[in-house]
Amino acid sequence: MRYLDSVWFVLAVSGVVASVQAQVLLADDFSSGVVDPAKWSIVTSGIPQGGASVTVQNGQCALRNRGHLVSQQVFDAVANGPFRVRCTWRWTDTGDFFQLLLRSDGVPSGGYGETQHGVELRAEMYSGPSLDILTRSGLVSVGPSTAAGPGVQFVVGVTYTAELLDLGWGFRARVDGPNGQWWEIERAITSSTSPHRQIVVHNREALGMSHLCWLDDVVVEALPAATIAPFGQGCVGPYGLTPTLAVEPGSLPRIGRPCTFVVGALPNLITVPVFVFGFDTTMNLGPGGWYPLPFDLGVLGWPGCQQLVSTAETVATITTTGTAQLSVPLPHLPQIVGFPFYAQAIVLYHPGGVAVTSGLAATIGW
Repeated sequence: MRYLDSVWFVLAVSGVVASVQAQVLLADDFSSGVVDPAKWSIVTSGIPQGGASVTVQNGQCALRNRGHLVSQQVFDAVANGPFRVRCTWRWTDTGDFFQLLLRSDGVPSGGYGETQHGVELRAEMYSGPSLDILTRSGLVSVGPSTAAGPGVQFVVGVTYTAELLDLGWGFRARVDGPNGQWWEIERAITSSTSPHRQIVVHNREALGMSHLCWLDDVVVEALPAATIAPFGQGCVGPYGLTPTLAVEPGSLPRIGRPCTFVVGALPNLITVPVFVFGFDTTMNLGPGGWYPLPFDLGVLGWPGCQQLVSTAETVATITTTGTAQLSVPLPHLPQIVGFPFYAQAIVLYHPGGVAVTSGLAATIGW
């Protein structure tokens, strides 16, 4: 079911929804001519193959033979909200990797000097074009990957754009190439005990060919988080219960994912919860006319009950279990990030009686 998708899509494409600007946490186009020590540290020791280096040449960062570029800042999606790393890169030979890591410590290990900890976006030409989100240790575990897009055919000398998002609950990666090529991958986090919070970029070690990768235009942005907050009060139904409205644990209004609303505190009898969604809490702009909110529903014979949310969309369900759920998949449209909407539920009881829940104020985010 895709309730409300059409409403938000129309708002987005018509320009009514203004996309929230992301806050830039780190940006480097390497135009200074050197690796900025205030932004990055360089790690070349502990890489057994040798010849590792990180330098700046002609306004680009040269990553050679698995030289590590490690952020001085730490970035914590769990504590501070989701963030996105964007950059471009270009390979110089067909035997190379491109590895962008989050939740990392930037310490090389093993026989090839790959970073010992972190979650990486790994693009590869060595064994054929491939792209994945991988974990470097057991400190972070992820679920199966979901992929979308026509794919990207990697070619030496072509500039590609990469982005890797740490959403707190999971990771999302995208790579864009020329002529409309793109590839997206997402993995949910199943467990994480990692204390590491640095960003690391490196390529492949010095085993044949040049293994020189050019990195440029690195930008780290904080992304607006999805939020849900209760407001107002419900009213008591005919069985002495005040119905409740909440979202399922772990469910928030995130773009590209479903948000599940739950009505509870119902009798184990036939009830008909009606989910109401709107875009205003001060004026009803939907069916029934224009009138101020909250609106006292006592005029309808429902004393003590208030309409808190304008009626843009309603979805009726039926239950005998004491609860009812409605899953609302949100479109993957960055334009709707930061857009607020509101929810309430009206409950119809058998053989008679009505009650309403309190309201929920939602803000769409990542």
